[in-house]
Amino acid sequence: MKHHQIICVQKICNLQKNSSRSFITPNATKERLMSEYLRAYGHIADKKLPDDVNKLGIFANDELSLGEIDVYGYDYDYTLAAYKKATVEKMIHSLAKKALVNELQYPEEMLNFQYDPDLTIRGLHYDITNGLLIKVNAVLQIQSDAVFRGRQQLREEEVGKIYPAKRLTLDQLDPNPTHVQTGPQQFVHLVDNFAKPVMCLLLDVIQWFMENGIDYEPESIYSDVRTVIDKAHPLFHLAAASDPNMILEKDPVLRPMLENQRAHGKTTFLMTNSPFEIVNAGMIYMLGQDWRRLFDIVIVNAKKPSFFSAKKRHFRVFSPRTGRLKWQRVVNLQRGKIYSGGNYENLQKMTGWIPSRVLYFGDHPYADLADLSLYLGWRTCAIIEDLETEIEIANNPVTKFKVNWSNTLQGLLDTYQDEVDDPECREVLKEWKDELDSMRIELKNEFNKNFGSVFRSKKNPTFFSRRLFRVADVYTSRVTNFANHPLKQSFYPRRGVLPHEFKSWFV
Repeated sequence: MKHHQIICVQKICNLQKNSSRSFITPNATKERLMSEYLRAYGHIADKKLPDDVNKLGIFANDELSLGEIDVYGYDYDYTLAAYKKATVEKMIHSLAKKALVNELQYPEEMLNFQYDPDLTIRGLHYDITNGLLIKVNAVLQIQSDAVFRGRQQLREEEVGKIYPAKRLTLDQLDPNPTHVQTGPQQFVHLVDNFAKPVMCLLLDVIQWFMENGIDYEPESIYSDVRTVIDKAHPLFHLAAASDPNMILEKDPVLRPMLENQRAHGKTTFLMTNSPFEIVNAGMIYMLGQDWRRLFDIVIVNAKKPSFFSAKKRHFRVFSPRTGRLKWQRVVNLQRGKIYSGGNYENLQKMTGWIPSRVLYFGDHPYADLADLSLYLGWRTCAIIEDLETEIEIANNPVTKFKVNWSNTLQGLLDTYQDEVDDPECREVLKEWKDELDSMRIELKNEFNKNFGSVFRSKKNPTFFSRRLFRVADVYTSRVTNFANHPLKQSFYPRRGVLPHEFKSWFV
């Protein structure tokens, strides 16, 4: 027998000896449980921690080969245009609170609200009827320690009274505006890059009303906050156009990446909901006066996601010189011209692109990617800026150890949970369960003390993750991460363990 085969057999024997239930004696004693605990802890303490994850990596939900991609398409905001996140969020919050007071006549004290970037995370749900901010996981369960009214976390018994099943339905949470609903929308998924200022303002307004003993209508509060946030968007865009240096991050890799795609015969296009004036100012700052030479087609005011389903919306040529739309019929899309509006059906007819050979980049899982991925056959890449921060936290050796140990501790509980005849054993199992619960709280707090990770809700992915994984073939933190890979690179999804499968060593 070869040396590596002997080692493998020895490993298998050790695993069977240490973890298989068939080797466990019935009626385990307290001493046996504590011995198993110490053995497991020692094993984890001695084990080499996993390698760090590359925060600029590209992560695959489905296999994607760039060698099969002929067309690269890009959204503008938060995709090609990388904004200074802290500056933008604070600006949106400031503009919105001023509109709330000055235009909607809310109390002047609300001008003193300060934006707190650590208060919330992206991807939470807001219960409009009850005025609650909640975190929901991939199987629609409410994370009971992540439900807030104002800045106050609800106790678990309070959560149980409002949501007795502690689970919602897909009909309640479906973000598709065309979905048939039996009544008014109760839950909204706050998923875009302006979500955190929205949530911060909502929580602070409700907190102020509670502290001042004012009876308020949650649905009206949400409507007013959405109104002022919508008013803040064009003001933010004007600031981005007039002083892009204050708002935009310059990425020196962006232009070489686009030039490389074109040098290899790839078609590139820009399709954005933003107006030309905003896009032009930002692109000149990031790429230079000749930025339009880097794209075969430029489409502004696309009105995604309705762009993908609209039938009567036609392309019109926009004149940068006059700032007006031309009236002539558009029968083909020409390089060097700017197009406004349009729809997917006409785009497809005029280009003849093979959908599976188009890769589109966008930051919004719903507005940018859902229709393309689920119904139209394009390949998609989600740009999720939050990845870099979360990966940095997850790469911390202390966090890695806590993850390893919590998984092992859960395995011990799973193995010995039936051996409860002895009261002392039951007490040991309770201590283990308390330690596991404490560990999960610590891991949550590593990412955000109120809501934890954007991508994980305890052991499950979040609802946001579920949607992201469904609509994006790959995802990454910024488009220029693709510059680190050749245009024939293939990205492969990780083989995860399904609940009914054996635990692979290679996961």
